[in-house]
Amino acid sequence: MFQTVRQYCYLCLLLFGFLGLNAYSGTNSHLKIYTAGTPVTTQPCKPLTQSIALMGGGADVTAVYPWLIRKASECSIYQKASPGNFLVIRSEGDGAYYNSILDLARVASVQTLVVPDNASANDPKLDNYILNASVIWISGGDQRVYYDAWRGSRLLSLIKEKIRYANVPLGGASAGMMLLGNYIHAGEPNHILTSTEALQDPYNPYMVLRRGFWPSTKEIYEDAPYSVFKKTIIDSHFDTRNRMGRTLTFLARNLADKWSIPYKGSPQFIPKSHAIAVDGETALLIEENRAGEFLASIIINPKVTGSAYFINPTQIPLCAKNGKPLDSSCAGPLTFTHIQINRLIGSDTRSPNLFNLSQWKPLPYASRVNFEKYEININSGRLYSVGNNGKIY
Repeated sequence: MFQTVRQYCYLCLLLFGFLGLNAYSGTNSHLKIYTAGTPVTTQPCKPLTQSIALMGGGADVTAVYPWLIRKASECSIYQKASPGNFLVIRSEGDGAYYNSILDLARVASVQTLVVPDNASANDPKLDNYILNASVIWISGGDQRVYYDAWRGSRLLSLIKEKIRYANVPLGGASAGMMLLGNYIHAGEPNHILTSTEALQDPYNPYMVLRRGFWPSTKEIYEDAPYSVFKKTIIDSHFDTRNRMGRTLTFLARNLADKWSIPYKGSPQFIPKSHAIAVDGETALLIEENRAGEFLASIIINPKVTGSAYFINPTQIPLCAKNGKPLDSSCAGPLTFTHIQINRLIGSDTRSPNLFNLSQWKPLPYASRVNFEKYEININSGRLYSVGNNGKIY
């Protein structure tokens, strides 16, 4: 299952640690399990590198699922890549929606775990399903429910260790994608935050930003499951819900609240605060190369227009009314200039790798056909584009 006995034993110790430190019996759990196909009792092989899929929401980009399954079989020549379990994790619903994955590529089974609350997210029954998974997929849903129900749980610890020691390919759609960053917009019940609300007041009550979702052995908050998602917030449904303004405001808040490296006295660290955003019916496919760098390509559904965006600031955000650095005392619009936008433009065939997340720069294959670099300025709560023919998206 794993390349070394040490790695296998580490996961065993992790499980024994859970059982020893947490006497939870699962009696309060509402965990539901759905299975299609015939599950195998191990991960057939350990992929040589890590792979991630970010799907922006709306209708599924079904090409993503075969890609993840193929990445799960890219193993050492000394390991046999046989069909494994495609594991779906969600907070509501059942397993029927994802059963069609059985028809898209070679998998032994599609298993769905419905994990609606914290008791379920700490149920020991989760262990074998995650340990035996060849692909893990986090479904769309309500990111606030995910945050409240799963934060710091056994479920997330198992997923992190599975990524770290078994290189299991991981993906998510919409809210499931947004959970993979360090910082999460958890939202308010029955309210979808708009760009206008965010830009006009970055500290309005609907700007519910959270951190500390992924468990850590230390009191630190930059502990996303992948190093390239540190200091990062991820947003979905980007163009269809006009979310450029709110995503840029999320970045401003991360800096103003010093969740990223404080900008006072250390402006050179400002560009290390990142946002990633993906349009609807669009998927960002990220694969690690043999040098350990993460490279991104893009694919969209036929007959749609979709892009993915890699965003970082170069200046500090300001309170528009007084021109001082943004903080919670500013109840009003913000000014935030020279924000760099790297846009990957999708087509219905997968692009070559266009962007290096590890170095945060475009790759030589990027051209005006499938890549655009420009800037956006926020002046007193209004967006202005420099480049990209003056367009925001």
